Amino acid sequence: MSPHPSSRWQPDLDRCRRRLAELLADEGAPCPELGASALLLRGIAGVDRATWASTRGISELEVFRMEAGEWWGPPDEVERRRALPAGACSVRLRTCASPIDTGC
Repeated sequence: MSPHPSSRWQPDLDRCRRRLAELLADEGAPCPELGASALLLRGIAGVDRATWASTRGISELEVFRMEAGEWWGPPDEVERRRALPAGACSVRLRTCASPIDTGC
């Protein structure tokens, strides 16, 4: 018996990330690229927010804020990042097991 043709299908992760970023931008997220990448990584891992937070050593609230495309961290860092011009954040993903590097 040969494998079903759909078993060879692979999702276009970059297209998915771009679409998620568009949706977050439409909702007014300050850094939609961050949120889209965070959502995509957790989706690839197939875990809930609590599990993702515990494996990353951060709180569920931080995961929620990251996935919403908000800056999070120490208050002075959050304010510094909010002062950056729109589109100044760039997200670079190294591996699904690595933290998200915002580049800011």
